[in-house]
Amino acid sequence: MKLLLFRHGIAEDESLDGTDDARRLTTEGVEKTAAVAAALARFVEPPKLILTSPKIRAVQTARIAAAAFDRPVETLDLLGDNDPNKIAHHVVDRPENSLMLVGHEPSFGAAAELLCHEAWEGYISLKKAGCICLELINDTHNGDCAAQLLWMTTPKMLLALRGGQT
Repeated sequence: MKLLLFRHGIAEDESLDGTDDARRLTTEGVEKTAAVAAALARFVEPPKLILTSPKIRAVQTARIAAAAFDRPVETLDLLGDNDPNKIAHHVVDRPENSLMLVGHEPSFGAAAELLCHEAWEGYISLKKAGCICLELINDTHNGDCAAQLLWMTTPKMLLALRGGQT
């Protein structure tokens, strides 16, 4: 399975109601995320499905990605829990051959590390609107699932590839 981990875009520091869950993308966050998602859609095969954290900034980011890829979005509560172990365990049981998750740091970097080498050491960290692509490999001999990091990109890199501004 190809797995894309897409971090939400730039969000407000504090929501109107003061909760983390209600923080929205800023105007800059919407614009930059839309440009990044459009660039991703030019270079990446569309995922079969986009799963998002229920937090508002992630839902907004997922909707932007869904428009760029013309794919459906579903909310997955565990992506809002920021538990990299739950994320890693969930994706290995998915039936899709390609999937995008939209969520948060540090859980996405940690989940990528757990999937690649079963330890979280803090080496991978995504910038806002950054993306990681992993290839999940099922070992049919012993039932294990591992992942290989195919690429990791920043918004600045994607915008440069498409000729956009940062």
